[in-house]
Amino acid sequence: MFQQDNDPKHKAKSTKKWLSDHRIEGDKLMEWPPQSPDLNPIENLWSQLKRISKKYKATTYEAACRMAYDSWHKLDTRYLEALVDSMPSRCRAVIDARGYQTKY
Repeated sequence: MFQQDNDPKHKAKSTKKWLSDHRIEGDKLMEWPPQSPDLNPIENLWSQLKRISKKYKATTYEAACRMAYDSWHKLDTRYLEALVDSMPSRCRAVIDARGYQTKY
């Protein structure tokens, strides 16, 4: 199942062509309300990674790579599983709110 918000790049001809070329259409694409909040759990993940990496002071490319690697490996697997497991309730909340704001 592909999840796309209404960002213009997701509606671009090149994106639509790529999806079509790879037979990703119909029930493989999640229908998305036009004004819905961003439900993508990756936003929560980025926030968590930022919190973990705040203590690092990366002044070089190598240090930034090390910071990203170390931060990623400090993520709790249960947190990642909880984000994935939250998708049905996130989607239900948007459906119930008819695409408007939810707690997510």
